[in-house]
Amino acid sequence: MLHRFHFLRFGLLSLLSVLLVLGSAELTHAQTDIPSTVRTCLPTQTLPPIVRSELITQTRLHGKDYYLLTAYSASGEGIDLVISVTGDRCGEEFFNPAGEIVSLTAALGQEVARQLSLGRYQHEIEQFGRARMQQRINQAATAPNGLFYPEDVWALRQLGFSIPTTVHVTE
Repeated sequence: MLHRFHFLRFGLLSLLSVLLVLGSAELTHAQTDIPSTVRTCLPTQTLPPIVRSELITQTRLHGKDYYLLTAYSASGEGIDLVISVTGDRCGEEFFNPAGEIVSLTAALGQEVARQLSLGRYQHEIEQFGRARMQQRINQAATAPNGLFYPEDVWALRQLGFSIPTTVHVTE
């Protein structure tokens, strides 16, 4: 059963990644500055190994800073990574290199997950524009293994996107 879920998660992430890359002729490799406190918590012993990381968004809740990053393997596959920082201490809150179906809400709680998802989609709108973003949502919604997490649906609605009725929302 776990293998089936891995395939679903990997399929959706692969589809979204391909759509994002194919949809942008202006995709850049510029790295957003990652704070040194966060950099010290980046995983170093992963399979596949991480070759670079990009800061997507950050939020502060309950006295803790949360950083959503995309960690890239040599193949270019992006993996969500969430690091938290309190004072000068950091911790890995979420990292899912196996691609299992796990929402940020399940790992971090609803409030943090929603804020990080909102920041993620604001970042994507800046890169690709609203029209392309809606197109990608529609394409992902009709994919045979396409599913969305609750925090993603919430964030997309906050940003005024239309969510097709064919979207399957998983916990």
